[in-house]
Amino acid sequence: MSGLGGLVRDLERDRVVALPVAMHYYGVTRREIVAEGMNLITMRMQLVARQGRHERVTLLVNDDIASARPSANVLRHLAGTVAIRLLIKAPAARFENTADRALARLVPDGLWLYDNPDPEVGDAPGSAVEYDAGSYSAQQIGEKLMAFESYKYQFWGGVSRARAEFITSLAKMGGIHCAVFEVPWWEPPPEDYYQYRFTSKVHF
Repeated sequence: MSGLGGLVRDLERDRVVALPVAMHYYGVTRREIVAEGMNLITMRMQLVARQGRHERVTLLVNDDIASARPSANVLRHLAGTVAIRLLIKAPAARFENTADRALARLVPDGLWLYDNPDPEVGDAPGSAVEYDAGSYSAQQIGEKLMAFESYKYQFWGGVSRARAEFITSLAKMGGIHCAVFEVPWWEPPPEDYYQYRFTSKVHF
């Protein structure tokens, strides 16, 4: 997954990733990315949805996103979903990032597909991946947690430690099998990032 070649390949499927996140996980420099001719977009965005001041952020995007120039909200959600993928080491070739899908309230932002289906789960789809940039209500999170129980497993990323802890509290209340991580979409996670795992379904 590391290296410039891996980044170029994976970005076609990921579509959007924050530059510092890409540099961290792929071990590349900004100079290498620029020399490769990859698309960089710098804009002012709210790091947390509907909260705080706008910060200057640089995103690495594929050609489709560079042409479409979607809203900051869409870019943030796509980048957050990719940040989770990278944290849990899901291969891009087996991952679908559909965080920009409109009117898909109970459809996960991402789907991690597996080469070898688990016979204990049967025909269940892959694992659901969901990113909360800070805009979900407790009711929305609860509905999503319940809906995603039909998947093999579910991975959640919260934009901050407080948000990840909030998601965890709701998951515990419902007895939901999931993993929850602190995942800032604009930068690599802190070394002591928050994580919670409750599972009898998969081992990772």
